[in-house]
Amino acid sequence: MKNYRRINGSESFIIDKDIFIDTNVWIITNGPQSSSQIDRIEYYTQILNSVILSGRKIYITDICISEIFNVIFAYFRKLYSNNVNNKNYKRSQHYLENIDAIFSYIEIIISTPNLILYNTKELYHFPIKIDDRLDFNDGIYAKICMDNDLILITDDSDFKQIECDIISCNTQLCPIANV
Repeated sequence: MKNYRRINGSESFIIDKDIFIDTNVWIITNGPQSSSQIDRIEYYTQILNSVILSGRKIYITDICISEIFNVIFAYFRKLYSNNVNNKNYKRSQHYLENIDAIFSYIEIIISTPNLILYNTKELYHFPIKIDDRLDFNDGIYAKICMDNDLILITDDSDFKQIECDIISCNTQLCPIANV
C-alpha cells in the first residue's frame, strides 16, 4: 500500500498536485458562521491562496455547492428561528432579505481562480465501495481524489483511512508529529 501524506497545520509544504476542497473547508473559509474558528479560517485561507498562486487546479462538485448552500441556508434559518421548517422560512421576510447574501457566499466560492467543476455523473454507483464509514457525498469526494491523484483538503476526520494525500489542521486526521 502506498504511503499517503497527511500534512497538518504545523507543517510547511509545497502544493505539488491539483486539489479537491471538501465542503467543510469552503464553509470554514467563506461561510457566515465561521467567525469562531479564526485559526482554521487563517490556515485554510493560506492554503487556498497558495494553491491559487501555484496555478494548480482546484476541483469542486455540484454536490459541494449544494451542501454549501444548505449549510448557509440553515444558518440563516436558525438566525430567524430554531422552530421554523424550511418551507415556512422561505415565506418569511427574513429569507427574502437574506437570500442574496446566501447566494453571494456561493458566488464568492465559484469565482475562485483555477476552480473546475468536476462532473460526478459517472460516480454515483461507486462511493459505497470506498469506505463504509463515509457518507455518500464524502464517498464521491474520496473517489474523485483517489482516481485523479488529487490532494484532499478537508477538516473532516471521517477521511482518516482514505488512500489519498490529505492536508488538514484537524489533528484527528493529520496528527502533529512529536518534534
